[in-house]
Amino acid sequence: MRTLYRSGAFRRSNDRARLVITTMMGMVLGYFIGISSPYVSLTKIRLPSNLISSLDVAFGDDHRRPSIERFFPENLVTPQIYVPTNPRGAETLPPRIVVPESDFYLRRLWGDPSKDLTKKPKYLVTFTVGLNQKDNIDAAVKKFSEDFQILLFHYDGRTSEWDEFQWSRHAIHISVRKQTKWWYAKRFLHPDVVAAYDYIFIWDEDLGVENFNGEKYIRLVKRHGLEISQPGLEPNSGLTWQMTKRRDDREVHKNTDEKPGWCSNPRLPPCAAFVEIMAPVFSREAWRCVWHMIQNDLVHGWGLDFALRRCVEPAHEKIGVVDSQWIEHQFVPSLGSQGESENGKAPWEGVRERCTNEWAMFQDRLANADESYFVQHGKSRKLNKFIGNSHNSYHFREMGEKTSLQLGVVGALFLSVASSVSIVICNKALMSNLGFPFATTLTSWHLMVTFVTLHVALRFNFFENKPVDMKTVILFGILNGVSIGFLNLSLGFNSIGFYQMTKLAIIPFTVLLETIFLKKQFSRNIKLSLLILLLGVGIASITDLQLNFVGTILSLLAIVTTCVGQILTNTIQKRLNISSTQLLYQSAPFQAAILFVTGPLVDQFLTKKNVFAHKYSNVVMGFILLSCLIAVSVNFSTFLVIGKTSPVTYQVLGHLKTCLVLGFGYTLLHDPFTSRNIVGILVAIVGMGLYSYFCTHETKKKQLGDHSSIPQVKERDTSTPLLAGKDGYQDKENHESKKLSKDSLV
Repeated sequence: MRTLYRSGAFRRSNDRARLVITTMMGMVLGYFIGISSPYVSLTKIRLPSNLISSLDVAFGDDHRRPSIERFFPENLVTPQIYVPTNPRGAETLPPRIVVPESDFYLRRLWGDPSKDLTKKPKYLVTFTVGLNQKDNIDAAVKKFSEDFQILLFHYDGRTSEWDEFQWSRHAIHISVRKQTKWWYAKRFLHPDVVAAYDYIFIWDEDLGVENFNGEKYIRLVKRHGLEISQPGLEPNSGLTWQMTKRRDDREVHKNTDEKPGWCSNPRLPPCAAFVEIMAPVFSREAWRCVWHMIQNDLVHGWGLDFALRRCVEPAHEKIGVVDSQWIEHQFVPSLGSQGESENGKAPWEGVRERCTNEWAMFQDRLANADESYFVQHGKSRKLNKFIGNSHNSYHFREMGEKTSLQLGVVGALFLSVASSVSIVICNKALMSNLGFPFATTLTSWHLMVTFVTLHVALRFNFFENKPVDMKTVILFGILNGVSIGFLNLSLGFNSIGFYQMTKLAIIPFTVLLETIFLKKQFSRNIKLSLLILLLGVGIASITDLQLNFVGTILSLLAIVTTCVGQILTNTIQKRLNISSTQLLYQSAPFQAAILFVTGPLVDQFLTKKNVFAHKYSNVVMGFILLSCLIAVSVNFSTFLVIGKTSPVTYQVLGHLKTCLVLGFGYTLLHDPFTSRNIVGILVAIVGMGLYSYFCTHETKKKQLGDHSSIPQVKERDTSTPLLAGKDGYQDKENHESKKLSKDSLV
């Protein structure tokens, strides 16, 4: 037994030694493993489920906690990531985790996040409000559907009182006392925050919306391609800019005639590319640019509306006013009550003074920023005469546009004069020397060739066809065709002297019509220069004044239709935002059709000859073809000049052509020329020079005037100088040719 005991003790001793040695070896092995692999992934540890349950209980929370594996990444080593295309500051993040944009969508505190939103509003509407206007805001919000997210900026700090409205529970409320909407917009409407919304409304609180519907407004904005817009303002709701006043005859307008001298370039504010800051609507892309232009310290936003055009291109096509959805400005002085009395001034006076000062400060900053940029890039230009003009400070891009436009006007004027004089001489030879007296029919052929030429140009993409309302085009074409017929009949029934008086009467009658119906205003100097011009042309060209009843009636009809047609040429191009080429292409077939049908009848009545029975020799056909080719240039330049200048300027140019034709007739064709012709031409040239000088002088005077105060613009305009820019009609030069052939002056 003793031996057995010792034997067992020995084995137990060996087992203990074995266990100690094994433990020590394990510790050593573990130590070396730890040194070589300092980080161990705990997610590989699989704990028993009952242990995890006990851990949940140990947390002391009745709610089920996620698995402990979720709290630890698979690899605690920070990966070396750098993605330069990520947003600034997020370059070290993997792109798929970056969320660069946000929204104002309200979310639940429970459930699956992907099921939070049953509907995502597509548009954001913001109002800067005080409690006193809650009923007005309630009426406004009801004009927007569930597609519009409502956000209220509270400048009076009172938010809980709005809970009486059901919609308020789903609106976003931001409360900071005594701030303006542009202060809120700069701080809370960062482009990345509002990137979820297609359009952003930034509106005042004092807007009447009885005639407004949000959904219809968005449809019109999309249809007309507006990136920056506003509803039209009720014209009777106080003094407003002419541009933002509602018009009854259209859905949208993009340009207007503002105060005389304010718009030497009709594509710039306030005559185009302009909306006010009371109720602007921005597309997502436009707002991304506008937000960066808002100054942190200039909280009222005055002057910003004149710079909005920098954020869209072309601005005169993508900024406009929606007329068929209009609002009323109620002029509630809410911000004035938020000011404080200083230096004896009422609170509202201090607010208004800062508004005005901010306008000038913003324009100066913008002009200085332009100059700094171009100096840095070696393109410095003189800006002295532009800096400080508080409402219409023309910067470098506008300078380039203006220079280009001036060159375009000069080219249009030169082309019109050269082609008109050429066609008069050609038609004089055709009618007087070759015995082809059918002026009205020839004009219809001119228009046919013009249309065919433009159609070929369209095929080769020289210009883009812009469809126009067919009713407008047809009536426009018929009116101009009829005016040509009346002018020819007037020449047939009247003497040359009375016909010249008819043409001279077109200018004063045009001035009268534009003054009465278009509210344009012509200064005393302009009227005086026109009087001198008409006197000179009359002395040079009028020979006798034989009157008869039928001829007088025809002359009156010719004057009326010609004036209305030329005014419509200018008006249609500006209001429908189409070029002279597009309008000519659209209307030429209808003008040609009316003249092709009536021309042979009018010519037969006047000449007692049938145009279809005439013998067409090769020489006659050659001159007819030459006349048609020149007419393409005449028709194009006529539309271009009227579109770029004005009907009055075009008539002034027409009398310049008359003087040139007389001069060419004397020098080239040796026609009779008297001292009276010379005196008349000289007087007419003086009148034309004065007209251009006074127009240019008045335009510059208005531009350099002090516009830092709030301009409340009336519906007025001025006549356009020969070299002033506007955007770029039917040729009537055959009348000159026929008249000259009858009078033997050329």
